[in-house]
Amino acid sequence: GGAYVLVLALGTGQMQVGVAKCAASPELVAYLFVYSVVGFLGISFVMAMIRRFGCVIAVTVTSTRKALSIMLSYLLYPKPFSARYGFAMAVFSLGIVADVVAKNHAAKVAWLRLWGAVKGCVLQGSLGPLI
Repeated sequence: GGAYVLVLALGTGQMQVGVAKCAASPELVAYLFVYSVVGFLGISFVMAMIRRFGCVIAVTVTSTRKALSIMLSYLLYPKPFSARYGFAMAVFSLGIVADVVAKNHAAKVAWLRLWGAVKGCVLQGSLGPLI
């Protein structure tokens, strides 16, 4: 992919424009370097999460981070908030809860107790066909 982008940038003249801007502003080169290093560290962290916990957990963590970033942006930079944003956040949160409950036996038991789906069998320690 990188070779294709390089050929495309050279062919359209964008590479020359970028090099000229970097030559005119050494500060820009420093920002690009820091951006590249932070990007590399982020990708390395995600790959380590995938290797250790699996891809589902890694996607859940990265999606949660994005959602929290959006929430933080609403707190730091106030903007109009509609009911659609609240609905989307509720659906996202329920998806995270459903994922955790599906993977964690104790959470599944607590969820079933909460909703009353398991009456006396939870107290006896036998969930039978429910789980």
